[in-house]
Amino acid sequence: MQGTVLIADEDRAIRTALTQTLTRAGCKVHATARLRTLMRWVAEGRGDVIVIDVVTSDGDGLELLPEIARLRPGLPVIVISALDPATEGTGGAGPWDYLPKPFDLPDLMHRTARALRGHASAVPPDAVADTEAGAERLADSVARHLRRYFDLHGTMLPAPGLYGRILREIETPLIEVALEATAGNQAKCAELLGINRNTLRKKITDLDIQVTRQRKMM
Repeated sequence: MQGTVLIADEDRAIRTALTQTLTRAGCKVHATARLRTLMRWVAEGRGDVIVIDVVTSDGDGLELLPEIARLRPGLPVIVISALDPATEGTGGAGPWDYLPKPFDLPDLMHRTARALRGHASAVPPDAVADTEAGAERLADSVARHLRRYFDLHGTMLPAPGLYGRILREIETPLIEVALEATAGNQAKCAELLGINRNTLRKKITDLDIQVTRQRKMM
């Protein structure tokens, strides 16, 4: 399998088992216990399929389905839960599948592979070419997103404390991408970022960043 899978489940054992199994199958995996983190990944354009639990401490996964469909139309979602979501309101939620807990891991892998194939075939052939042709400097990309952020406030200014908020928002994806680039090797990642390894470990814990060691360096 090829593609990126986003996982949101409070059960650490489930997150670990799915991450290890999907990684061995050839997928990239981002896993979290927080729906807030999942939605940030979705808004950033990450992921080719989502595996999400219904009940978490910070919200209801089913309630997010319409928002996911709005942000990323066509992005497949696999809902895993001990509850039956068929009785819940999920109108306009886009393509989603349901797998009851306790689930069969081979069944989930089969559904994930099917979702990845379907999502890949739905991507326009020229989408990748357009992205490559539109490559820009990092500073230009940041400036573009910041202008968009200000534009969303209309005639109002963002709330005070913007400098600190922006740095916090950038820190998490920076560490995640650096970990991906170093195949989850924290010593290499700390060296790449130019920070102490213990500092990196603390940030990984504080920011709820999932670390997956891969066999080969990218």
